[in-house]
Amino acid sequence: MRNPNTKNLLSISLMLLLVCSSYAQQKVFGTVTNENAPLKDVVISLNGSEVLTHSDVNGKYKVSVREADNLQFAYDGMKTVTIKIEDVTRVLNITMLPKVMALENITVKEKRKTRDLESDYASNEDIIRTAYGFINAKVSATSVAVLKEKQIGNFSCILDVLRSRFPGIRVTGDCFSGGSVTSASGAAGGLQAANVLFDVDGQVSTDAPLWLDPAVIERMAVLSGRASAGFYSSLGVNVVIIVNTALSIPNAQEKVASRKSGKALLEGPVLTAKSMEKNLPEYLKQLHETTSLEAAKMVFEKYKTTYGNSSQFILDTYGFFADVKNDLPFADQLLEQHYHSLEDDVLALKALAYMFEAQQRYEKAHEAYTAVFKKRARYAQSYFDMANSYRNLGDFKKSKDMYTRYNYLLHQGILELDTTGFTKIMGREHHNLLKMEQMLSVKNDTVSLNSKEMKKGFTRLVIEWNDSEAEFQLGVVDPDKNLYEWKHSLADNPESVKKSKDFGYNISEKALDPSLKGDYEIFVKYLGNKSLTPSYLKVTTYHDYGTITQKKDVKVFRMTLKNVNQELMKINNAMGIVSLAP
Repeated sequence: MRNPNTKNLLSISLMLLLVCSSYAQQKVFGTVTNENAPLKDVVISLNGSEVLTHSDVNGKYKVSVREADNLQFAYDGMKTVTIKIEDVTRVLNITMLPKVMALENITVKEKRKTRDLESDYASNEDIIRTAYGFINAKVSATSVAVLKEKQIGNFSCILDVLRSRFPGIRVTGDCFSGGSVTSASGAAGGLQAANVLFDVDGQVSTDAPLWLDPAVIERMAVLSGRASAGFYSSLGVNVVIIVNTALSIPNAQEKVASRKSGKALLEGPVLTAKSMEKNLPEYLKQLHETTSLEAAKMVFEKYKTTYGNSSQFILDTYGFFADVKNDLPFADQLLEQHYHSLEDDVLALKALAYMFEAQQRYEKAHEAYTAVFKKRARYAQSYFDMANSYRNLGDFKKSKDMYTRYNYLLHQGILELDTTGFTKIMGREHHNLLKMEQMLSVKNDTVSLNSKEMKKGFTRLVIEWNDSEAEFQLGVVDPDKNLYEWKHSLADNPESVKKSKDFGYNISEKALDPSLKGDYEIFVKYLGNKSLTPSYLKVTTYHDYGTITQKKDVKVFRMTLKNVNQELMKINNAMGIVSLAP
């Protein structure tokens, strides 16, 4: 009997063969500016060699290119801009920035400080973050044993990670019944065995963090001996296990976590969702001004003749009737009647999938994600989206199959491995899926889970955006009124932006500090996407991540007004509540 999966595998293989073949030419046009003034005679070349054209006196240009080409914009005194052409690339409005020239023959000598170690953390595996600052294990005066990410392995909890890995540490119990970690050499006071101290991203505790998913561990270190315990020695322990996760450590490649002091230091004005309505398209402004459903339908009828073939108009009006007027039947009807306007628009389909997912209409979201997958089977993000979509539908097997297929394509060289970014996120998602499936099985087979399994996890944010050209800054104000910023832009981190386009993903992740309980405020400053169409941001909040009580909340935001801070939402990590900004 023929394997039922054979046909699917052949279809995928054929599809990959087709999308990897030569691409047809496409027209790309736009305007090149500097400080809002048009820039004349910018050299526009293909892959940095073949000059195609120059921008005219108004900064305008038009070229013919193929998908996967690299279009380069060069001008004396300005930073060169390189954009990878995608299937949807039609308009590229480029803003060029001045070069900052380094001064020669100037030497500054300064004693190396903690902040220097922090900036080197991503590139130096011997640097460890502690509750008291950063240390370099190789040059530290204390005894530090380091376990690096590639040495950690795939385990269910931290007990299995530590078991038989470090001398002087005794591990008892297991990941499901609970356990403990003690010092075999005795405590400072002469006790036979003492609990060691744990420092997880600066959060200090005597309890083993069984809630911690080992897949998120970036590196571990053990400080042993009373003298070696340094600052921790005042706590009466002689063994400290330090855990650094990939979620909360500043990543030099993304320039994350520029720490300031308070919401007031957000650069530029802060607008709420309500105050941004005046900047919406005229048809949306009129829809929001209506006081009845019938009046809103009349506005829709008024504009559909003019804009009915616009994918953006269909997205906007669907979102309005579904989420503002709560009339899903009418929203679905207008979507069905005008679906032809967006079925070939990958970015619109992705945004629509976000909307369906936020509405928990997982079947419809799956249809949209599948449509995108068929068009972008070579994009790494497509496998994440499909695996997540199957998981939303409760089909764990097909979700695992998508991870297996992704890993197979990596092994075959059809997709490229991104060891520092997307592949880590995929591995974390896959591990979490397996862990949740295992814990659900335990829950169904036993009367109750051990209290250790019910311990609180942490709050994890997954940020996704539908357009790879979208640039923005994400701001997070914690309960202590400290501001952290993550910047995704060509001006701030061009290598990270380029990498995400080369591998085909638009995703990042952050973790909220579990030691701070209360409201986290989330802001975004949209910087544009080189065209006039909006971009969509999806923020998935996982509460109690990695535990049996794990749950998620999905919010979607339309980004269009540039260079202002938009207040998105508040997250209370103590209560597990997400609330939209007014």
